[in-house]
Amino acid sequence: MDTINKISTLKSATLSIYERKINALLSMCESEIERLFLINLIHYVISRENTDSPSFRLELAALNPWKESNPNCFVVDETSQDYFILKNLEKKGVIIYDEFDPHYYLAVTGFSFRERALWNGHEIILKILPQFEIKSAASGKKYRLDFAIYSYMMKGNELIQEYKICVECDGHEYHKTKEQRTNDGQRSRILQLDGWKVVRYTGSEIFATDKKNKRDSLIQELLQLSVQDHF
Repeated sequence: MDTINKISTLKSATLSIYERKINALLSMCESEIERLFLINLIHYVISRENTDSPSFRLELAALNPWKESNPNCFVVDETSQDYFILKNLEKKGVIIYDEFDPHYYLAVTGFSFRERALWNGHEIILKILPQFEIKSAASGKKYRLDFAIYSYMMKGNELIQEYKICVECDGHEYHKTKEQRTNDGQRSRILQLDGWKVVRYTGSEIFATDKKNKRDSLIQELLQLSVQDHF
């Protein structure tokens, strides 16, 4: 699948600002179905954004300057639109530059958006992080989630509630044998013990989203699963 052609269907104003960073985000995905899933989610979110009050934002993290070879890394200087983000990180005590290098370095780690505005100034914000690594308290092992979704109920800057969802994209090649399915089940149970809601989609389900109605249906289902625990 041509990810550039897929991305080009995003709103042109948003594309011109975010194209490089969105492509960096897509490069984090380890399989074609993960990339397609992420493209569909970004497309759905941006296509319904209120242009007067957009909420879509890329999540950025500061990097050691010597990691410039990281494909998700880009250089920022004082003329960049991301400069204010870096200055905010600097205020928080994050070391983001080196005395021998005048530039700043950021990496794209995911994106967030306002999923729902609620009563009395409350809103639900979702943060999507592909290839997110965690260490399980239940097993003591490290796991890399295809997608982590953090669901926050906010009132202004105050966090009211937080839930976390793991989305796994199960392509046929790595999830077809009895042993692989057993491992998937064990992994899901461990994640649930750690407080994750686990949602699995097969490759067939994700590839079927080339049709708009199926794409929107799958994404709407996921977003509903991501917010329902708040109610």
